[in-house]
Amino acid sequence: MVKGKPTVESIVFSKGYKLIPYLLYTLSTLLVVLAVISLLGVNGVNFWITITSMGDEAFYVALLPVVYLLVSRDLGFKLILLFMTSAWINIVLKSILAMPRPPRELWLVPASGYGFPSGHTQSATVFWGYLSYRFRMIPFTIFTVVIVSLIAYSRVYLGVHYPHDVIGGLTIGLLLLLLAYTIEYKLGNVLRLTYRLKVLMVMLYSLLLLPVYYTVNSLLIVKVAGLILGGGLGHIIVYERLKVREEPILWRRMLVTVIGMLSVFLCYYTVRKFTNPLIVYSGFTLIGLTITFIPLILRHLSEYIVHYK
Repeated sequence: MVKGKPTVESIVFSKGYKLIPYLLYTLSTLLVVLAVISLLGVNGVNFWITITSMGDEAFYVALLPVVYLLVSRDLGFKLILLFMTSAWINIVLKSILAMPRPPRELWLVPASGYGFPSGHTQSATVFWGYLSYRFRMIPFTIFTVVIVSLIAYSRVYLGVHYPHDVIGGLTIGLLLLLLAYTIEYKLGNVLRLTYRLKVLMVMLYSLLLLPVYYTVNSLLIVKVAGLILGGGLGHIIVYERLKVREEPILWRRMLVTVIGMLSVFLCYYTVRKFTNPLIVYSGFTLIGLTITFIPLILRHLSEYIVHYK
């Protein structure tokens, strides 16, 4: 391990994080107990609405900056790319297969688009599954199985998906995880790219998604394209080109994360009001740049304050 550059493992297994496994066991047990209680008829709908909200867009907009800024930039960047790839693949598959949802009168929460594969299930599988396989902690794996299973079941319970929809989402999510593992660990040494080639590939990936929007007519494609462009370029410039190190002091890293989250939410809740593709694309590009540039901005700001004290 390079001194001064924390890895995922050094953060998770450091002395201050020894309580994490116990917290994960407790949280997993609590979720299972609450799920059983809800199935017995005690405040069931509200519980499953809360669970299903953990698969909503806003939930991941909140968590992705946390992973990137607080845990590990390398992990966060790879997770963002994988998660965004999963998102557009889900939309394209839904558009191609055009399989209907259950009748609207059965819905207990709002839903839109086609049913197969379940976007909530696929997203949860990719997000938590990737973190689980990177952390390789038994308690985190157990938590992943619990949260993905509950989110999948919530979609059926709330009447917005058939069982085969969530099974499809789970299967596609697992296949994407397998693909990510193959690229990262089997082909990692072969696919080492230069700085310029990385920039070019990120730009091409983003721009090639834009024609897909006009095919499937979903703004989610534009959001994904913008986030890939902003997040990809920002990460490559700040982390790889300028070599801005991750903050080694925990409280400072947490402060950067909080400020980053607030900045991202400000951008997100401003942009979400618009339906113009160009504005949405620009807005989500800005969100990606905000996530990746905030450590650099705050570092220069702190140096400026110290210099002029």
